[in-house]
Amino acid sequence: MVPNLAFQWEKKGVLALFSVEILTAASVATRLALSGNTPESLGILRFAIERCAQLLFVVSEKRYKTAMCEIDKGFDQVSYEEAFSSMGDLGHRIKRLHGEISEAAAHASATRMNWYSSQQEDKIYFGPGYQHEDERVAVCLEWCLDSLHIVIHCVRLAHEQDEVAFKWDERCSSLSQSYVTLKKQYDLKLGREQPPKGSDAATA
Repeated sequence: MVPNLAFQWEKKGVLALFSVEILTAASVATRLALSGNTPESLGILRFAIERCAQLLFVVSEKRYKTAMCEIDKGFDQVSYEEAFSSMGDLGHRIKRLHGEISEAAAHASATRMNWYSSQQEDKIYFGPGYQHEDERVAVCLEWCLDSLHIVIHCVRLAHEQDEVAFKWDERCSSLSQSYVTLKKQYDLKLGREQPPKGSDAATA
């Protein structure tokens, strides 16, 4: 879908580069989560959240030329920090989630160790590189789904801005409906899925 976008090169370039990075990260994070390596999955998803925030900000504000220029020079006006601070309540919630993931898995925190532990009856087990409790895997998979949904939303919005027909509308609408159905079916929210002991991570 992304390589076939009918936009000016700056807009097409931004959508392609940002979307491919997000989807690649989400794909790798999904594989890691399903293999049981949830801390490493979260670490990669932290980056995906940063890129998602940037993409949402750039597309919403039509900052395509600025973004293309800063890809070569370094991000400033469209950095993920700027995106967090410029998107109001949404930016605040994304920033909070970003911080929670950082504490839970991206840094050498005590909380990260708990993602490798599991409790059975009165015993706690540690499995280096492997943790396969369903609720923890579900947390990672939710954010992988969210990343995909954000990319679809941004590409659709980019088409609406130029009043260009979105030729993948039917397919993407089906994906979006599946996304909503899965979210409702599994009620995937870190705050309701009982995070690992010692973790204060939770989403609103």
